[in-house]
Amino acid sequence: MDSKLNILACISSSPSSRRVIRAASKLAGAANTKATAIYVESSTLSNIAEIQLKNNIEYAKQNGFEICAVKGSDIALTIAEFARSRDITDLFIGYTPKTAFSSKRSISDRLISYLPNTDIHIVPDENSSSASGTASPEQRVGSALKDISITVGVMAIATVLSFLLDSSRYSNSNIVTIYILAVLVISTFTSRRIYGITASLIYIILLNFLFIDPRFTLLVYDVEYIFTYAVSFIAALMTGSLASKLKSIAQDSSDNAYRAKMLLETSNRLKESTGETDMIRIICLDLVSLFGRNVCYYKTDPELSSPLIFVADDDSDPGTNLNDEIEAVMWVMEHKLEAGASTDHYPSCRYRYLSVHSQKQQYGIIGIDMSGIKRTDFEDTIILSMIDQLTMALDKERSDQDKYSAEAKAENERMRAGLLRSISHDLRTPLTSIYGNATNLAMGSSQLTPEEISAIGADIAEDSAWLSSQMENILTMTKIENDSNIIMTVENMAEIIDESVRHVKSHDGHSITVEPIRDMCLCEVNPKLITQVLVNLLDNALKYTPAGSHINISCRKTDDLVTVSVSDDGNGIPDEDKIHIFERFYTVNHKLLKDSYRSMGLGLNLCYLIINAHGGTIEVHDNVPKGTVFSFSLRSVEVTR
Repeated sequence: MDSKLNILACISSSPSSRRVIRAASKLAGAANTKATAIYVESSTLSNIAEIQLKNNIEYAKQNGFEICAVKGSDIALTIAEFARSRDITDLFIGYTPKTAFSSKRSISDRLISYLPNTDIHIVPDENSSSASGTASPEQRVGSALKDISITVGVMAIATVLSFLLDSSRYSNSNIVTIYILAVLVISTFTSRRIYGITASLIYIILLNFLFIDPRFTLLVYDVEYIFTYAVSFIAALMTGSLASKLKSIAQDSSDNAYRAKMLLETSNRLKESTGETDMIRIICLDLVSLFGRNVCYYKTDPELSSPLIFVADDDSDPGTNLNDEIEAVMWVMEHKLEAGASTDHYPSCRYRYLSVHSQKQQYGIIGIDMSGIKRTDFEDTIILSMIDQLTMALDKERSDQDKYSAEAKAENERMRAGLLRSISHDLRTPLTSIYGNATNLAMGSSQLTPEEISAIGADIAEDSAWLSSQMENILTMTKIENDSNIIMTVENMAEIIDESVRHVKSHDGHSITVEPIRDMCLCEVNPKLITQVLVNLLDNALKYTPAGSHINISCRKTDDLVTVSVSDDGNGIPDEDKIHIFERFYTVNHKLLKDSYRSMGLGLNLCYLIINAHGGTIEVHDNVPKGTVFSFSLRSVEVTR
């Protein structure tokens, strides 16, 4: 049995509620989970019904149910919204049959359409009776008087018009049309279907009594009129039923269209939002705009924060001191149910508080100012739907953040593993060479000639310098990736170039030329890092070009940029390698490389990172007629005195 079941039992004053409770309790016991019982409050229950409801509530408590009371005139819609807010998976409800003259769907049928993803268990009871709350006697009398007035008035108008037609040259068939139209109007503007049926009967009686010979009697001398009456009655009855149904459909469609429009606009804004705070702001401002009420929001992740307050207009009072209602907020945070104004918990509050949460996470609490305003089911539907949208958006945002963090962590691990593999592989050879040469000096220096000792010392110095250079690259790379804030000062690029050339000690027969720099090329840079860029570029030029090659360094100022180029006249870089040349660990297989350890694939990637951290660009292209040019551009600065 699924341990994640979330069970809800709908109870009322009906005797069938006990069977609903027992059925839900069995499933909860089998799933080893708790269940919730909900009832819709009503002020119109009779004394007997109220006692029966209390007994059913007590019976549910004895079976371990959590009891929740909700308010709403539309029972099915109220239950459906509560079920969605609590992520109910299984809903138990007693069978509620339709009345003989009702055109509305039963509560269970509507719940099935409202909750397509919820398993709804309908528990039948042939002895159950409809004892749920209805409208008050005063309300029923007022509604009945209104409907009777409409029926009498419309039929009277239809009769007057029929007398006018009867005294004219038009046939009685037009009188039939007028009365059918009257039935249609009555069915449209009255609250119950029975008035349309009654109007159909009245129409037949009036037609026969006033307009069919012999008049002013209910006698029918012509048998054909009996068939006419039957067909007319059926036509009027069908027309009235269709009008009532269309009226209900039109109202539902209007409500659904409005709600869909609001939710679609909100959804589009949520998609364009950036971050949780922006999403919260969008929903709260939409609630303010829709209902003209002040709204507050408490973040509860990781702990309860100070409220964000959104006022309906600049002159409106945010309301009471929200600190006075903090107990209601804490209760909502703990129970994930609504509290405050128009609820059973802390009803004296000015704000109504609702939890913004999913199955895994509670994000916050929304408060809506309810002072002087009556709560309606339609507004409840929109509010709960918008909170659901906010919850889903926050869930997606949190999921995306977790996914991004996991991907970033995996990428860092991959890069770290790659760096360790590269270091362990590429540093092994120079370390082995240093160890071997040092051992030879220690063990057999007396047998070596001065020239051999000098050569071994040169090899050790060269390997040590290479290791030092690579360690410097690694340390710089780590520093830049961990801290993008670089301390920069205004420097003359000519001085940085001279310093870089001095760092390149071994030219191996190459010639390095620095073109004269005519303009004052000032840039805001970190001189040590830019020097390292130039040293790496010069080392590459020395490494990848044959002895005797010429290496040229130039610096020029164009508009607001300073561009430094390092060019050579070697064999160049293939086009397929150029697009990867600045990637980490990427190396070009070159026949001039004497030892495999001479390229770890970090130097050019480090150059890219440093220049990018300075807000500049670096690129590579062919030197004409042969060779390669590496150039980077930085924004120049002007020094004012």
